[in-house]
Amino acid sequence: MTAVRRLLHGTGVSHRPHFKAHKCLEISRLQIEFGANGFCAATVGEAEVLAALDTSVLLTSIVFSDTNLGRVAELRATGCELTLVVDDAVTAQRMSSALTARGSAAEVLIDIDTGRGRSGCGSVDEARQPAQQVEQLPGLTLGGLQLYAGHLSHLRDPAARAREHADFRGLVTRHREALADLLPAAPIITGGSTGSLVLELRDPVLSEVQCGSCALMDVEYLHGRLDFTSGHRPPTGARIECGVPHCDPSINLFDVAHVVSGDVLVDVWAIDARGA
Repeated sequence: MTAVRRLLHGTGVSHRPHFKAHKCLEISRLQIEFGANGFCAATVGEAEVLAALDTSVLLTSIVFSDTNLGRVAELRATGCELTLVVDDAVTAQRMSSALTARGSAAEVLIDIDTGRGRSGCGSVDEARQPAQQVEQLPGLTLGGLQLYAGHLSHLRDPAARAREHADFRGLVTRHREALADLLPAAPIITGGSTGSLVLELRDPVLSEVQCGSCALMDVEYLHGRLDFTSGHRPPTGARIECGVPHCDPSINLFDVAHVVSGDVLVDVWAIDARGA
């Protein structure tokens, strides 16, 4: 957290970390102390837990079902500073209906596919349709763009990562310029991750970065196993300490985190959004 604050200092780029990395409000409070200006929530359940912090929340996933849209509308109606994302006009219409039925409103970002193929508009023309729809619908305000390119963090070769990031920068610039007539004067342009942070800051095209795993020094999204083929098998009942390489699905398996300094237990923190 100290390193991220130092890297961002003076750049004009803000930090909105992913809550899913740890799902722990105590860690979130620390991140706020270290300069985080809000959080990313991957699910509506995470957003509901984060509402306790009275801070800005960006729901990075697109919600469509009546149930989740109702929960989102309730969060806004009760004062949660919640921003939503859309990638088509139909979703925007459903969001507008759910929010206005509850007497609430929300800022919306247009989600752009950066090559991961999960969600998001695949071209400028595709992005223009929901952007225009948001401008016309009650209860919605267009705030900017989301372009999350988390796959860049997993390119091990620095040269390949730099090349891919250059392509990403071009994608961001094209969409921002092509949609300038619809976007606000100072739009939110959000994305970025821990592994690409240094590249993001060389000549920033993002207004905020979503680095999350940095809080726990995540190594890589890998799966591991214990290999005893060498014959050095530990005795039955031995407890083995592992340096877990992927924080999100690992922490979500536990109710609490034990905070240690060396061999001394100094605190126990709840995993507040476990299963959310």
